[in-house]
Amino acid sequence: MNTPVLSAVREPVAASPNAPITPIMVRAAEPPRPWWRGGIEFGAASLPGSYHEENEDSFIPALPAPSRLAVADGVGGGARGRVASQALIERIRQLTPALLARPARLRQWLFDADDAVAAEIARYTDRPGASTFVAALPQWGWRRWRITWAGDCRAYRLRGRGEPRLLTRDDTYGHLNETPPPNAEADDPARMVGNGAVEEANRVVAALRCGEILLLCSDGVHKMVPAEQMAGILRGAGSLNTRCRKLAAAAHANGGTDDATVVAAQRHRWFGLGDAVWALTFAALVAGASSMLFFDRFERALARGETPTQARPSVPAKAPKPHSTVPESSLPHWPVKTPPAGAISAPESPLPHWPVETLPAGLPLPMPVEIPPLGRVPPPVSKLPPATPSPSGHRSNSNRHWENRSRWTPP
Repeated sequence: MNTPVLSAVREPVAASPNAPITPIMVRAAEPPRPWWRGGIEFGAASLPGSYHEENEDSFIPALPAPSRLAVADGVGGGARGRVASQALIERIRQLTPALLARPARLRQWLFDADDAVAAEIARYTDRPGASTFVAALPQWGWRRWRITWAGDCRAYRLRGRGEPRLLTRDDTYGHLNETPPPNAEADDPARMVGNGAVEEANRVVAALRCGEILLLCSDGVHKMVPAEQMAGILRGAGSLNTRCRKLAAAAHANGGTDDATVVAAQRHRWFGLGDAVWALTFAALVAGASSMLFFDRFERALARGETPTQARPSVPAKAPKPHSTVPESSLPHWPVKTPPAGAISAPESPLPHWPVETLPAGLPLPMPVEIPPLGRVPPPVSKLPPATPSPSGHRSNSNRHWENRSRWTPP
């Protein structure tokens, strides 16, 4: 973001109106031009006129990240104009976009600023003084600006074609259809801050698109520089800070004797045509270098008689992990008996052993079981001792259930 570096030498206001006062000299140093111009760019310049003993204009310098832009033109001559413009700039620093959006609060702020400027002038002199101003506060990332003003300071918006468009309306006697005082003219300001000549606050909302310029200036600029010349200077080469200095110098070159102050802001596209060309060129160079490396490796592989898949570097195989580091002699060993071919020995069992017949293939046969004839089931064998007859010649009752179970008849 191309931002100007401003250094202002502002001596303190003298305690007495008869004491010498050092004029305000603003030196706008040309900053180094960055390679990236996306975002917002600011510029400012202020040149004292030959009509006044000192520069009575004050402004909020366009520092790298200003929260607002403002120009104040002091009226009254001598220290009164300078004190009035500086005091009004301090009050403008208290403005917020929310306050500008509410007419009642903005009107109250204007009345408070009028009292503050009058009180500041009364500290140094008994003579009256006042100041006109124009201020702009950004919103939505510098895309929308809320502008307020009083007097004949102006705000312009310059687009890519045509003349600058005036966004404000001068509070002069001629525009307000008021009769000027005997020592005033029709184009003199009728509304000023500091002498009680304020009624309602003027406000307007303006959109600033990419490539457009928002310009704030005092009457010493717009009265001496035609709109066509103003547009040609602002669309010229160089940084915005340089163009602002050329515009202020053009006011004096055209015969102006009043102080000339200019503050401007210009939006730039993040990706313009030049950025797109550079991006495409860089992408083409990267793609060309990658393709050259690929085809060079491919030709080398074919020269060696390899296919592209064989030419790929093989991943080294991982070594197998060792199973155990325990010596074999320390492990237990059990003897294993291998049966002869054609025969499988019956396993030893703690149960009673019966002879087993084997087939020629070596398969054991099941142990022969005696199957009773169909329809007859032998009585169960009792493991109890035989029943003893009673003296009466009958068996005991304890063995009667065995007797009943033995008496079984087929169905």
